[in-house]
Amino acid sequence: MEFVGGHHLKLNERCLDAMGNTLAIRVWDSIKGFFIDQTPEYFPREELQRYSQCTYLSEREINRLYAVFASLSPKANQEYGDPITRLSFETIQSLPELVVCPFAERLCEVFCTDPKRRGLDFEDFLNMMSAFGHRAPWNLKAAYAFQIFDYNEDLAICTSDIELTINCLTGKVKKKSTLA
Repeated sequence: MEFVGGHHLKLNERCLDAMGNTLAIRVWDSIKGFFIDQTPEYFPREELQRYSQCTYLSEREINRLYAVFASLSPKANQEYGDPITRLSFETIQSLPELVVCPFAERLCEVFCTDPKRRGLDFEDFLNMMSAFGHRAPWNLKAAYAFQIFDYNEDLAICTSDIELTINCLTGKVKKKSTLA
């Protein structure tokens, strides 16, 4: 029996082999990375700690998010954290979690620190993931949700904001270019 993170894992490879269930072995192979951290570290320890202190994410989650970010760009440094690379909104929206989100483009707009370039760097991406992560406080999530629904950025949810929100939810509006 393996001992990981202070807990005994009841299912291990030997037990699964004994069951003779190849599907279970494949499932174990796909999930054991969650129990045994196999994520490489992309940042020096001090930088990881700084990111962790400035977000609601653990150092492990930050490394995993960088791996996702770097996988979207051939330009991103795969060996070492790259704060410079900026990915287009379209590239960020290709993530499976955002493909199905009617507000994906608006999320990118709200978290983009350089609107002229219409893209997210790693810190923008990290802030977006942190704000809607499970450890972020509800008032932070609510503040960002308000920004997402305030399309005209007048600090109020007006009739046109509600119309755009409904249109996004019903699939009538997908891209900002169709809003003009």
